[in-house]
Amino acid sequence: PAPAANLSATARPCNPRIAPGKDQLRPLRWLFFQTQLDEQERGDPFFIYLHRGAETSSLVKESLHWGPGFPQYDSAKSLRQNVEARFGDAEYFDIIFFCGDRTGVIKDQVLAYADSRVLVATRKHECRPKENCAGILASSKADLSVNVNPFEVAMNPELMKLSEGMMLAHVFSPALRSLHYAPVDQERSVDAALMGAISQAYPLRALWADVVKGGIGGHHAKRYGRPSPWQNKGHGEDSWLSHFGEYSKRLQTAKMLLTDAAWVYYSVQKYSEAPTAGALLVADTPHDRMREFRNAGVEVSAKMSLEQLRSSVRWWLDRPLELRRKAETGQDWALHHAQAAQFFEQVTELYYEKVAVEHGGQAMVGRAFMSPFYIRCRGAGGEPWCKKE
Repeated sequence: PAPAANLSATARPCNPRIAPGKDQLRPLRWLFFQTQLDEQERGDPFFIYLHRGAETSSLVKESLHWGPGFPQYDSAKSLRQNVEARFGDAEYFDIIFFCGDRTGVIKDQVLAYADSRVLVATRKHECRPKENCAGILASSKADLSVNVNPFEVAMNPELMKLSEGMMLAHVFSPALRSLHYAPVDQERSVDAALMGAISQAYPLRALWADVVKGGIGGHHAKRYGRPSPWQNKGHGEDSWLSHFGEYSKRLQTAKMLLTDAAWVYYSVQKYSEAPTAGALLVADTPHDRMREFRNAGVEVSAKMSLEQLRSSVRWWLDRPLELRRKAETGQDWALHHAQAAQFFEQVTELYYEKVAVEHGGQAMVGRAFMSPFYIRCRGAGGEPWCKKE
């Protein structure tokens, strides 16, 4: 219908979309801010995955992984002073994405960018009980917190209150194609692989350990421990990736990965890495992207008996053609939906939502969910309406 005659040319509809469309997003400059000591001790490849993944993203104009202890960084000066000395502008970067370290150095430095044109973002891997997650995030004064568990963003009352002054978003943990990818049909020497720590936080993984120990009908099953700490005394992403590449090779030589979504049901990093490597994902289904994971992998449950779990694994190993087709489905999904490229697309969109003032609107706060997820009883998350029995 024709617009009303008295509608002002400058009037805006209710709840307008402020951010430009995906085809209008301009590439951004990213600084991944971390101390060298924290990089070595953390054992988490997240920042290095992103820095290397940025090299192939059309939405990243420039990226730098940098901070105290890195070459060309003067630890006697502030972050703003270092950026200005190196680039001629203290606000050279569009996004400063920091990873909180144990000394507090990082948090103190990013506070200087509060209320600037630079978007300050951080990542909270998990908000575990009694961890003071909301307090940690609030003290950083970040504009955006990227959380990997959508349930926490949606249901944690402390985080919900925090979202009144900042943007909280669920964005998945990506894989790095250049590190993890291998053709599904290449030679694979391990039929079923189990990787990672065994603890109460991973109830299904503990059952998988018993399944592997008991054998799977003559098939070659192997359990690996956690990757050993990186002991390189100097900084060097190539050395780090070479070290972590041993873990990647284990994925690439396995026909399937036995894992789980942890006690609070979210897609841990292996849910992106395993299908990228061509290994069939056999696990319980997390509450984020449930349809995708049910299509891309084989769903099992911690409520199944050891024999039921063993039988499910054996069924696929006894049918190599079906296993390969299922793994190919998972890999095709992962290569198009679970890589660093998709991470940058989602966070770039959030950037424009957050700095929307420059587009004539209001800078957004609140909560953002970049993919579908389920809110249902998890059995371990402490929801008052969840009955464990």
